[in-house]
Amino acid sequence: MAKGYHSRHKRIAEETNHGEKPIVDLFETMPEDIEVILPYIEAFKGKRIWEPCSGNGAISNFLKEQGFEDIVETDLHFGENRADFLTATPPEGIELIVTNFPYRNKAAFFQRTYDLKIPAVVLMPLESLYNSVLSKLFDERGVSIAIVHPSPHFMHEGRKVHPTQTAWFFLNFTPSPLPVRSFPVFYLFKNKEEEN
Repeated sequence: MAKGYHSRHKRIAEETNHGEKPIVDLFETMPEDIEVILPYIEAFKGKRIWEPCSGNGAISNFLKEQGFEDIVETDLHFGENRADFLTATPPEGIELIVTNFPYRNKAAFFQRTYDLKIPAVVLMPLESLYNSVLSKLFDERGVSIAIVHPSPHFMHEGRKVHPTQTAWFFLNFTPSPLPVRSFPVFYLFKNKEEEN
C-alpha cells in the first residue's frame, strides 16, 4: 500500500503543479495519522466538512474513503477551488474543519480558526505549544491536544520524510470529544504494522 500511495502522490503533485517545483511547505498527511482521529469525529459523518489547506487531497480523500462524503476542499495553491483560509468566507453549512496547516505563519492560521468558531481538528507540530502567541491563544480560547505516537511521517515532493513530533489540536469544541480530564492532553497510538 505504501509504495502505491507514494507514487500516486508524486504523480498528482507533478500534474497539479504542471511540472513546476512543488510548494515547499506542502507536507501531506499519511493515512494512518488521519485514521487515529476517526472515533472522535464520527459524529460529523453526514455533515459538511471543510479541508481549507487540502494540497493534493491526502486528508479529504482518506475521509471520503471512511464515509465522510460531504467534504469541501480549498487551497491557496492547489486544486480547482483556490482560496486563502486567512481571508476566505467559509463554504456554506460547514460544521467541522479538518486540516494540516502550513507550518509557516501557524499563529495566524490558529487565530483565524478560533475566530470562525467552527469545531476544528488541526494537525500541527507539538512545538506549537511553546510558541508564545499560540500559548496565549490556547489559554484564552481552550484546546484539547491528541499526541500521535509513534510520531508521524509526512509526504514531501513525492517521498516520505523523517518523523515529526506532532499532535492533533481540537479547537472550538464544547465539550472536547477526547477522553481528557484535567490537563487536556491525550495520546493516540497507531497500529505499529501500519508504520512498515
